[in-house]
Amino acid sequence: MFNNRFDRLASVLDAAQSEMFGEPLIIGGISVTGIQDQYPGELGEAATLITVWQVLTAELPSGFSRGMAVQYQGRDYTVSRIHPADGNSTPFEVE
Repeated sequence: MFNNRFDRLASVLDAAQSEMFGEPLIIGGISVTGIQDQYPGELGEAATLITVWQVLTAELPSGFSRGMAVQYQGRDYTVSRIHPADGNSTPFEVE
């Protein structure tokens, strides 16, 4: 399954991080575990809080793309940006 010891360690660390900090969310009708982060976004005088989720790639639904519906704690969001990652997880922004 793993090509080397680093990949095996990375997988164990991803699983531990997901278990400790992960929260359930629904993407495209499929329940996954995501780790939420928020940071301020500013453009001139306009400011907002940007929400980013990190989900293990293996959990993402097939066809994952911008515009997909995300539900978290009864609120609806939309995937607005997908960030390239390390191959084990996929960070994405919602709005």
